[in-house]
Amino acid sequence: PRSRRISAGFLPRKTMQKPQAHILSRLTPVTLVALTFVVVLLVAEPLWHWSLCEPLTEAPVGTRRVMLQETPRLKAKTWSARAVLLGEAADTLRGRRLMLTAMKDKTVTGTGKDLPSVGDILLVHGAIQAARDTHNPGEMAYGTWLRRHGISGTLFCYNGSWKRVGESPSLPWHFRLLRWREKMVQTYAAHFQGAELGVLAAMTVGDKSLLDAATRDEFSAVGASHILALSGLHLGILVTLFSLCLLRWLRRWRWAEIGAGIGGLLLMAVFVMLAGAPASLIRAAVMLGLALLCSLFERRGLSLNNLCLAALLILLYDPRTLFDTGFQLSFTAVGAIVVAVRYLPFPERWQRWFSTRMQLTEDAREKIGRELLKEAMMTAPSVEEAQRLELTDFMPATLPWHRRLFISLRLWTGSLCRLLWDMTVVSLAAQVATLPLVLYYFHTLPLWGLPLSFVVIPLAYLILLAAVLFFVLVPLRSVLAVVLKGLLTALIGAVGGFADLPGGRLTYHWEETPPFVIYSRPVRPEIHCPSGQWQGDVLLSPYARVARVDGRRPYGKPQQPLSVDYLWLCRGVKGGLADWLSYYAPKTVVLDATLTPYYYNRYTHEADSLRLPIHDIRRQGALILPANN
Repeated sequence: PRSRRISAGFLPRKTMQKPQAHILSRLTPVTLVALTFVVVLLVAEPLWHWSLCEPLTEAPVGTRRVMLQETPRLKAKTWSARAVLLGEAADTLRGRRLMLTAMKDKTVTGTGKDLPSVGDILLVHGAIQAARDTHNPGEMAYGTWLRRHGISGTLFCYNGSWKRVGESPSLPWHFRLLRWREKMVQTYAAHFQGAELGVLAAMTVGDKSLLDAATRDEFSAVGASHILALSGLHLGILVTLFSLCLLRWLRRWRWAEIGAGIGGLLLMAVFVMLAGAPASLIRAAVMLGLALLCSLFERRGLSLNNLCLAALLILLYDPRTLFDTGFQLSFTAVGAIVVAVRYLPFPERWQRWFSTRMQLTEDAREKIGRELLKEAMMTAPSVEEAQRLELTDFMPATLPWHRRLFISLRLWTGSLCRLLWDMTVVSLAAQVATLPLVLYYFHTLPLWGLPLSFVVIPLAYLILLAAVLFFVLVPLRSVLAVVLKGLLTALIGAVGGFADLPGGRLTYHWEETPPFVIYSRPVRPEIHCPSGQWQGDVLLSPYARVARVDGRRPYGKPQQPLSVDYLWLCRGVKGGLADWLSYYAPKTVVLDATLTPYYYNRYTHEADSLRLPIHDIRRQGALILPANN
């Protein structure tokens, strides 16, 4: 047939032409990076605005019902937790999530036993404030952070303004897991206390409500705060222990191995929910889950493809995660680790020296056999008998004890060198890759982070292993408690020792504090103006003249009001605005964040009626005047 006689000479002319190079192959790497950056900007710009689309929630003082969605975090004088508003079906605020902060009762102990728990319904009395940024120099955008996590408002209750009235009749299963976590923490509290209890609860079940400020600061100062937050390190340790204890022995049975792997994925999901499903742990679970599935189907587990797939799945579920600091740090660190492990393997010359036990044993037997063969050939009566000798006849069946000990020491040394090499490469790659982000977000760089990782990571392995045995081996719980106390003491002591070393932290600020700032503080008024001088309640400075009003009236009423730039109304002020205008003639009225709701609303209406400009610190943030003002 004609179709069989078609050869290359009969093909159309266009087919015979040399294929054109793809347009991407003509671009230089610099051009590709520039195009990628432009695409990211085009995508990130609308996402940035969409990520703040969480509606603000404001409501006047009143009594409302809320349900706690997490374990309260205990502080020095207050406790805080995420809560959801309950109400009628037609209530516009129903279902809104708030950050509830309440004054701590004197009966609350250090373990938080008297605090409400997850799923409890509370009656709270107070005003709901919108989640807005304070714009204080050097502070994080707390309102933006809340809104990107689905929290639209804040509610502060004084002592005696909240009451527990019961619990939700139908708790979701993840809330029940959180209650189970509280019982596990109470089990810890029967054997541990103080900083040991807080560190153990944070490292094993993700409950950081018992951590005190001093312990947090020490771990943060030396760059070991990731040990306290459940992340890929902790989940990776648990997955490693699971693989060594179970998957390693089931590899000979294919279906048993797949079943155990699926069971491991389910246990991983339960552990994530048990820990409260923090964002860092969800990211780690997605990445490790993909790696475990790939290893079960004999694919490469840890690779850049799996990392990008995990990032894509997380961003498809919640695109606002792109602007989360933890998301950026974790994926940058893991990407750098994948690249470093691939291109900086254990040196080959060392790999040959630290071989397997079978190879080392065979080499030692062959070496002994060659020595014996050489001696036998030297003592052979004739050349014919020497030629009939074979090496295998002189190789010993077993090695002497000193040779076996030398091989064991050589193997242990090799394993230790591989471990130190991997830890150095992983720690150094993660720290170098995340250095720009750490400097940008936190303005600090812990210099002792790399040497400290050689201490805290092995201790973390041992603590997590002992904690698992603590709940599994109930009869040996007292003995394991003593072991855990020793490990926790060593961990806290190591962190404290590195924190006391000189020059342990490098601090860098991108911007200097402006010369004139009235901060947004909910408790007490605060102003920063080093070049100013107070004369009574009036601040005289090269930038502005400010009159602070907090209830104290000047002696005598002046014939003419004093001209000032700002009339700063703070907590404690009383009377109408017209009374204070008889003392001061301001260009702008500043409403401080410490004002009570009554006087805040009153002065707002009075200033509007008098057509005076207002700077509302509660809504607009801190009042900042630049140096060239």
